Amino acid sequence: MAREMSDSLHLLLQIPQDISDLDIVMSEDGADGSRLRAAMLRIDRDPTQARYINSIISKINGQALEIINEAAQASIIIGKHMKNLIEDFQKKHPELLVNWREANLVSKEPLAQRMVISYKKINYFVQLMHLCTQ
Repeated sequence: MAREMSDSLHLLLQIPQDISDLDIVMSEDGADGSRLRAAMLRIDRDPTQARYINSIISKINGQALEIINEAAQASIIIGKHMKNLIEDFQKKHPELLVNWREANLVSKEPLAQRMVISYKKINYFVQLMHLCTQ
């Protein structure tokens, strides 16, 4: 379980870099951004540029969709493990984390409450990402 959670967390930590790379490619100085700009300037004279523009945009949309899907899948895994921790916390004899009491003493607010709030945020965020991909 820890390995799956760790892999998902590291994948989520990589997502901002992937988004930044996509942004750089789409910028005016980037490879696809400069191609789009040039094609947009020539579209009045050459109608075949529309297909070229559509192919570039389709490629970029595919990359963006891949980033969203990876982030959603990693978030789902983290949410699943968060839910397991919440359930474990509520047990009389926890199995996943034996020292819940010590962890709860260190927290400024009740740990169960913080975990539930975090789980809800993850769940809502995943739902939002799924709405964006439909």
